[in-house]
Amino acid sequence: SQFTDESIFSIPPYKVEAVMLAASRQVDWGLEMTGIPALWRITKGKGVKVAVLDTGISGHPSFVGSVLAEQGFYGPYGAADGNGHGSASASIVGGRDTGGSVIGVAPECSLLIGKVLGDNGSGGAPSVSAGIRWAADQGADVINMSFGSPQPEPRIQDAVDYAVGKGCILVAAAGNEGPLIDSVGYPARWPNVISVGAIDSQKRIANFSSRGDRVDVVAAGVHVLVCWPPRQYAQLDGTSFSAPFVSGVIALILAAHRAVEGTQSLSMSAVL
Repeated sequence: SQFTDESIFSIPPYKVEAVMLAASRQVDWGLEMTGIPALWRITKGKGVKVAVLDTGISGHPSFVGSVLAEQGFYGPYGAADGNGHGSASASIVGGRDTGGSVIGVAPECSLLIGKVLGDNGSGGAPSVSAGIRWAADQGADVINMSFGSPQPEPRIQDAVDYAVGKGCILVAAAGNEGPLIDSVGYPARWPNVISVGAIDSQKRIANFSSRGDRVDVVAAGVHVLVCWPPRQYAQLDGTSFSAPFVSGVIALILAAHRAVEGTQSLSMSAVL
């Protein structure tokens, strides 16, 4: 079959539960439940590069000093986030501890921001595949992709294979097609990508979360506290926000592993 450049990959439908101003340091329930703050005594992810391929990033205070590089692959406005989804995902991975903000899982990691989706949340094979290859060439250790499609696309699969070949660990949202069984979309469905579903604070699978044999792991995805443009905070629902949680955890694992072993690589099989 022939594939066109039409927008076929998009962020899963997600829900904004609330938008607010934060007056103090915030640690989300997902971090508390999994003991992440205790791990910060060992590492906060310093030296690890996490690429967030999404709708871009905002100038939120939580990102000051966190962005190592950014690149726009969709539209004329560079990596500016006119949607909010990309900023939310980036904050879950590596939001800085400013004393009055939402703290990311790996608050000292370095972010590589690729705007591969438009402000409407959709993008095509050219922008997505280019972003994946760019992230790999930038030396990303982890690539987070909170978007998907029900159909595979050869150019994006080639880019995924290219990134894996360069030692990147790829993480993707399983999708919000639950409770249908075997409903995981692409790129999460490919075997060389870690597929992430969503749970709530009671450790129950979120009703909206895609499910099936291709879900590798689950993480917080209900009422997740995130940074929201321009200088606000929000609570969101979706596997889009479970994936960056896992990307942040992998960043912590990599940083701790390198500190102990003095190595620069760790395979996806070792992480899983």
